[in-house]
Amino acid sequence: MPVIATAPPGAVRHRPRARPRRALGACRVLGSSLVVTLLVVSGAWASWGTVQYSLYAKEVTRGTMTVDRCGPRYCTGPFVPRSPLGEAHPTVELEQRAGRAEGDRVAVALRPDSAQVVRTGLPGFLYGWLPLAGALLLASVIVAGGLRLPRPGLAVAATGLALITATFLTAAS
Repeated sequence: MPVIATAPPGAVRHRPRARPRRALGACRVLGSSLVVTLLVVSGAWASWGTVQYSLYAKEVTRGTMTVDRCGPRYCTGPFVPRSPLGEAHPTVELEQRAGRAEGDRVAVALRPDSAQVVRTGLPGFLYGWLPLAGALLLASVIVAGGLRLPRPGLAVAATGLALITATFLTAAS
């Protein structure tokens, strides 16, 4: 009769395939974390280019724009500065077309050394963060699937969706 080797009670059996499986799991988590970080940082970086002028523009560069016409990419019109030290521009471009009609007066800030303006106030602040909102929606898929964290992934998606919804609700104001 053959002898069957048995481990004593409480002994841990060595599984030869456990280490590669753990290493692959660690690589998946590390790679997914890096992609999520890259997405969120690049979304914030892309957003900051607009948000910084919306939030921190000097009094000299703030004013109002009266919409003359809207094309496929921009709305254009004259810029009148709020401060008497500011310089009026006969034509400036506003990238945000949503909710604009001819004759609307929009509070804007002039970008330095250009004829482009960005909205100020809450609508401009939210519109500036749209790239971050899109990055959060993309990152939520990786958090839920790649990192296998469905609840945090849902929270990240809800944050991005709430930001997009708030932006479009305030776009017409």
